[in-house]
Amino acid sequence: MGDFDQNGYLDLFVTNFHKEPVNLFLQNEAGFFLDEARLYGLVEPSTNMLGFGTQAADVDNDGWLDVAVLNGHIYNASQLGVPFKMRAQLFRGGKGEFVLQDAAVAGASWQREQLGRTLAMLDINRDGRMDLVANHLDQPIAILENNCRSEQWLQIELVAMVTCVRMSP
Repeated sequence: MGDFDQNGYLDLFVTNFHKEPVNLFLQNEAGFFLDEARLYGLVEPSTNMLGFGTQAADVDNDGWLDVAVLNGHIYNASQLGVPFKMRAQLFRGGKGEFVLQDAAVAGASWQREQLGRTLAMLDINRDGRMDLVANHLDQPIAILENNCRSEQWLQIELVAMVTCVRMSP
């Protein structure tokens, strides 16, 4: 989840089964969710996938949320023409659209067909760019270090101050 259209309301990105595109439920000010996956260009690149782990993060710090998805089927029916191992996908967010990042530009992990399952996000090297930890059924856990050219960012450390107030009975 995240505010994909920057209207101040939380939206939902949902992966689906093979031959079913992802859903992008954008929330309006009345609290209703509308599926805008087609309008945002997500239907065609996601229909032939079976999505599992997904994270919304501004990977290039441009102010728009991007979405990473791990894909892979739950059973091997490749003899019937159904893909089993699948590539992960990185959708770059922008005003009113998502664009599938070219796997050749995204890096080696995005080029391999794998059985992706879970995806976690963190800034593992504290450089202001969100990194990913990917779990696959057919290989060890992978740390996907974000090497995107990044826009400006700010890191804030919150320090709690404790004040004791004595109450008289």
